[in-house]
Amino acid sequence: MDSTRFVIIISIILMLISVSTCLQDESSLQELIGDRESDSLKNGCVCIKNNCGCCERMVLETFDINATVCGNVSYLSNDYGISVTITWNDYVVYNETVSVRNPPPICVGIPELEKLSADVCLQLYDLSFTKKLYHGCAKIAVEIYHVIHKSVNVGCFDIPLHPPKIENFFRWNHVIDREEYKYKEKIPSVIMI
Repeated sequence: MDSTRFVIIISIILMLISVSTCLQDESSLQELIGDRESDSLKNGCVCIKNNCGCCERMVLETFDINATVCGNVSYLSNDYGISVTITWNDYVVYNETVSVRNPPPICVGIPELEKLSADVCLQLYDLSFTKKLYHGCAKIAVEIYHVIHKSVNVGCFDIPLHPPKIENFFRWNHVIDREEYKYKEKIPSVIMI
């Protein structure tokens, strides 16, 4: 059973490499998701609008495996994300969608509590984008054995996306220069003997 699981994991990794190679064969993302209806790439992968897929025949006689592994990557423009699906002989073994609007938590293991499988996770949520503003909220959670034991809301943030105006830059530059000059007068010189 363990050897079968190992082979499946290796196959999934190989398929992801194949799909990523498929995506790298294109010179730019615009070419990949442009207005073309369909495009067959050099390595046998096919892209249709925002979707790229590849299939590979896996023959490993040592493990008595003869299978077709397929991978599909779709760009989700409305969610600013991607969807990845991997099949093994037409059986879905991996199906995951990751969105910038609702990303999965970012977790880091706590080395001192490794035996308890303890993690500290940053979860971003309520994310939204407009032409002028990026909004979101964050919370930090402590997980032990993948169960949340403590969660702390960090708060929400709004990041303006418009570039600063030139007149504002010069006005702030003047304020900074004035503050720097003010502090120079108050800080005494130190002479080393």
